[in-house]
Amino acid sequence: MMIISLRLYLLILIMLPLFLYLFWWFERKVRPVYLALRKKVAEINSFIIETLRGLSIVQVFRQETNFLSKIDRLGKEKYDIDIKALVFWYRIWFFVDIGEIIGIILILGIGGMWALKGMITIGSIFLFVNYITRLFGPLRGLSDQVNVIERAFASAERVFQILSKNREEKKEETKIVETFKREIEFKNLSFFYEDGKWVLQNLNFKIKKGERIALVGETGGGKTSVVSLLLKFYTPQKGNILIDNLKITDINRNSLRSKIGFVPQDVILFPGSILENLRRFDEQIPVAKVYEATKRAHMHDRITKLPDGYNTNIIEQGINLSFGEKQLLSYARALVFDPEILILDEATSSVDPVS
Repeated sequence: MMIISLRLYLLILIMLPLFLYLFWWFERKVRPVYLALRKKVAEINSFIIETLRGLSIVQVFRQETNFLSKIDRLGKEKYDIDIKALVFWYRIWFFVDIGEIIGIILILGIGGMWALKGMITIGSIFLFVNYITRLFGPLRGLSDQVNVIERAFASAERVFQILSKNREEKKEETKIVETFKREIEFKNLSFFYEDGKWVLQNLNFKIKKGERIALVGETGGGKTSVVSLLLKFYTPQKGNILIDNLKITDINRNSLRSKIGFVPQDVILFPGSILENLRRFDEQIPVAKVYEATKRAHMHDRITKLPDGYNTNIIEQGINLSFGEKQLLSYARALVFDPEILILDEATSSVDPVS
């Protein structure tokens, strides 16, 4: 092409940076839209899942209409974002089509003038028009795929953030905790979630080895946040948590969590048998150790009375068990691994005094 006519080749070459800029501009503008779309889809999915889990409550309070209205509102908000994304996509498609038309017009117009002056041949003009068509064919296909690619990047961005965060944390987490020796200290600790509202401010206290303490306070006072920080689910914005004078940020998280047993307020049981849940699906854990833990949690006799005993399958978050039984199973699951630190987050709220 360059050999046939250097002038027409340069004319086409000048157009390419313009389209590269167009795609760059489109990527900058449309990425926030697709991120907003991903968040809205996640919000809809979360709301539907939580509504289905609490369907009996919705029915008891006769709120079906209100919940359907909210789902409808969320759907309309998603639709509006979808339309906004489609407008961007059609806009770039339009610019590609316009670019092809302008390119052909320039080749015919300028090339025609040069042909009249004998600078190029008529055949060269039609050859370059054919090149223009072939050039914009892939560009049109690329613009079609940009819509798909941006959706994929928006969905993957959160995954990339988590993976990047984990890599950074693994570089810092170098110290292994062999055993808990003396104390845990919360030192000038302050923390907030993404909304920026302080949940904990200048928290200071110590827990000696062998001590049993209770965190008491009003709802939303930050009790669960203290537990989440100790388990390294989050990192405090200010201050430190020290374990035997080691900063928790320097301690390998797997090493730390292997020393902690956690019984959450909201019991989570996984699809599988009772035995598998108690073992955390680790078949290396001896059955005798499981029996010992369930006896300490006063669940062994209850389990053995079930038709399939420890092989009883847990159905959909344990709907075939009472909430108290699920809490005791969660307690036993924590005890199986002989934790040096045991954290109970209102873990006996559904257990009667006899149990």
